[in-house]
Amino acid sequence: SISKDSRLPGATAEAAEVLRDAAATTIAASDPVLAPGQYLLIDTQAVYSATNVTAEGEFVWLSSQDGQVYVPADQSEEWIWNREPSEPVQFFDEASRREAERQAAQEQIPEETFPFEKQPMRAPEGKFYDSEQLILGAVPLADGVANAPRDPVELLEFIHEQTKGMGATPDEEAFITIADTLRTGVIPADLRAALYEAAALIPGVTVVDREAALDGRTGVALGMSTHGRDSRIEMIIDPATGLLIGEREILLRDSGVIPAGTATAWTAVTISVVDSAP
Repeated sequence: SISKDSRLPGATAEAAEVLRDAAATTIAASDPVLAPGQYLLIDTQAVYSATNVTAEGEFVWLSSQDGQVYVPADQSEEWIWNREPSEPVQFFDEASRREAERQAAQEQIPEETFPFEKQPMRAPEGKFYDSEQLILGAVPLADGVANAPRDPVELLEFIHEQTKGMGATPDEEAFITIADTLRTGVIPADLRAALYEAAALIPGVTVVDREAALDGRTGVALGMSTHGRDSRIEMIIDPATGLLIGEREILLRDSGVIPAGTATAWTAVTISVVDSAP
């Protein structure tokens, strides 16, 4: 645990308490145990902004990017990734709605160009597109799980080193990296707990909503204002389980046709154990 007399700057006292409680709950809960032939199903519902610029102007809307990853009991075996076709889910003006419909009508996606749109992808160790599953910024999954520091101060320093030069600021990038790593759904409890405690050391992290609703679930939202953008990035934690519900980015000021308070990007993760995969 973090030393109370640490002179490192950190999150607000309220946010630090939420994160340390999440760490304690995570350690108390058991990781799912998979029998041979079973899979850990990581179901991600996601929405991101889509922009198209034409001679008529700039058009923006929100589109889905949902997918399911099936992770075998032996993670060195074949993972399966089903990516669902992206669809517009929210518009802010009629001009953008018409542009999205026009674009959808014209798109013809050959199966050989984007096979994930047609059928699940398969790859040993989850190395889709022949690339490693990365966590903590730029660390291969197995290496990171085995060797990342469990001491929160050392872990935050490790993340800063791995993400050096990335993002708007080191602290913002560390916060995003922690949320993205937790979102993978395959991080063991001891490392999840360390990540929560590391997040408690990041200056500028605050509790922004204790009843944050995301994809039908409610949790505590911890936020951090972005540098140079009028938005706030958030991670939402289920206080009962210590699990990450998801992430979102909230617009703090009107931006063109998008009003302040809009979640311009969000992901929600549900983890379960299943007996089969596509």
